[in-house]
Amino acid sequence: NLLQSLDLVALATVADVVPLIGLNRAFVKQGLKVIRSRKRPGLKVLADLSKINSPINEYHLAFVLGPRINAGGRIGDARLGAKLLSSNSDTEAEILASKLDNLNSRRQEICNHVEEEAITQVEKKSLETPIVYVHDEGWHPGVIGIVASRIKEKTNRPSFVISFSGQTGKGSGRSIPGIDLGSLMQKLVYEGLIEKGGGHAMAAGITLSRKQLIPAFERLMVLITLKSPTI
Repeated sequence: NLLQSLDLVALATVADVVPLIGLNRAFVKQGLKVIRSRKRPGLKVLADLSKINSPINEYHLAFVLGPRINAGGRIGDARLGAKLLSSNSDTEAEILASKLDNLNSRRQEICNHVEEEAITQVEKKSLETPIVYVHDEGWHPGVIGIVASRIKEKTNRPSFVISFSGQTGKGSGRSIPGIDLGSLMQKLVYEGLIEKGGGHAMAAGITLSRKQLIPAFERLMVLITLKSPTI
């Protein structure tokens, strides 16, 4: 019965920030009805554990249930979320939901720590530049995307957070409308300025060496200007 799986469609659509228009809106509207019927053990138990006391809506999917399900993939075991959503046992669901809730709490602690250090760096930089980037050794890779998004919101500029391990850095970037980060990463790869890079308009990933860091972002600053945001 595919209609009974619309709860997963609604969860995925909202959690992945897909625009709620057209058919997507219809899927989410019907999916929320399925979720509210509380027939899927994993979502039922997770909602109770999260102390959701009102009918589940888009906010709960995006900011309460989604982050807990994603917590396994960010700092623990990515299979936990899939197991929770596919479980037919209330007992198993309770165990899995508890693990994910604990991981989410730990993820929040790690994220707040990295954000605090990253914002300290941002405050020392000139915000006249068309892109903001911060980096450090050992930042947890599971939270750098979240921190990049928060920096982007604070500065209204495309933002990258990069975690180095030795000589190799892996980063996550978030953009603003009009600046296609995915295309920019492909250009940097083509020009040999970074090792790997890709993504889509609003979010991108990057892998580069310490030697490539400054040249790569100097090039990005040339490519991106706030007066002419399209490439």
